[in-house]
Amino acid sequence: MSAPRLFLITDLGVADEASACRRLEQILGLVCSESLVVGLRDHLAPTRRRLAFGHELARVAHSFRARLSVHDRVDLARLVGADGVHLGTRSIGAEDARRLLGRPSLVSRSCHDEAELRRAEEEGVEFVTLSPLHASPGKDAPLGDERFAALRRTVPTLPVLALGGIGAEQVARVKELGADGVAMVRGAWESEGWERTCEAIVRAWPDAARA
Repeated sequence: MSAPRLFLITDLGVADEASACRRLEQILGLVCSESLVVGLRDHLAPTRRRLAFGHELARVAHSFRARLSVHDRVDLARLVGADGVHLGTRSIGAEDARRLLGRPSLVSRSCHDEAELRRAEEEGVEFVTLSPLHASPGKDAPLGDERFAALRRTVPTLPVLALGGIGAEQVARVKELGADGVAMVRGAWESEGWERTCEAIVRAWPDAARA
């Protein structure tokens, strides 16, 4: 499976289920569905709520032929018919995730340093997020441009998406640093800025443009 140019990660603290599904439809009006993956995260939400939300996201994403990934929880991914899982640093291995999903699947991983990038490369995941590029609420110290670019060069064949404090003004620079796309959390669901960021992504990576 191909890596996305845009990875949208849910945050129920910013947008509830209905708002997130509406925004996903709006973004899919700007970005090619094959270039987009939506990730169901929301670790603090009760499992029943995440399951119901996953079904709704799958309905919207699949109606546009976009893909859905679930953070960490292979069981929820199977139940909602997701296309894959996004693994954290303490998650199971990629091969175990594929075996549990039981079909060709999109398996990705969160990375923050060289060791994690090397592990992901060895596992053969479809893509990774490398974060935080810039300062982000509740995250460790940002990598910054130079460190991000240096880490990216250690795994030249692995698709790397930049995550952390990225808005429309930073997208072109993110591509210059070697990123293959952008991952967004708050920026995707907030009321302002998301449209300009999506437009900047399409300008940076023309293959992400909706036909």
